[in-house]
Amino acid sequence: MLESVGSFIGADVAKGLSQDINELEIKTGPSDRLFFALLNREIELGVLSSPVLSDDSLAWDFLFEEPWVLIFPRGFEVPSPLTWQVLSKLELSFVQYGKNTANNRIISTFFDRLSLRFSTRYKVEDTNMILKFVKAGLGWGLVQPYAVSSLVGLGEVTIVKAPSPISRRKVFLVSRNSFDKELLGTVKNLLIYLMQEKIKAELCPIIPWISSEYLFAE
Repeated sequence: MLESVGSFIGADVAKGLSQDINELEIKTGPSDRLFFALLNREIELGVLSSPVLSDDSLAWDFLFEEPWVLIFPRGFEVPSPLTWQVLSKLELSFVQYGKNTANNRIISTFFDRLSLRFSTRYKVEDTNMILKFVKAGLGWGLVQPYAVSSLVGLGEVTIVKAPSPISRRKVFLVSRNSFDKELLGTVKNLLIYLMQEKIKAELCPIIPWISSEYLFAE
């Protein structure tokens, strides 16, 4: 699973599949790493966003499309109104995903389209590191909302809705074409159900507008 998704629902997935499988190993990491692990038969299923490459031996089942949120160090005075142009002029550094991550490609492509440039001193591979950098006051970040709740907790950062326009991240359940279709359907339905329930239970009480920002597979 993507690191942020695994941290949010990994334990719940294991519990939900306990009647269907005898043994489960969950690995987390960036999409590209998971993609190659699937190709090399190191893992059976992957929850990931689109990598650079594609392969005809893999089937992609859409799970959900998700928003981004901005996170700032606690106590930082967030500009109002908040626009991408205003953010590009902040002295506070933008803590960016590393270049070999799918998140970096999504964000960088979007920023290039708007001809935006940011003050960037730090690049890290995963969301957990971005959160730690922001907590330490080293900069601001752009992450998935459930990552903030799952890894940081309330009150340690300021969470703000990302300005419009913004590219959204699509997340897929990826398998080899030979994978058992019944089990695949069970896993897919479970993943969507768990995401919807945990968003309602853990995110909506603190970010009331967030549920309407997600789009799930039918």
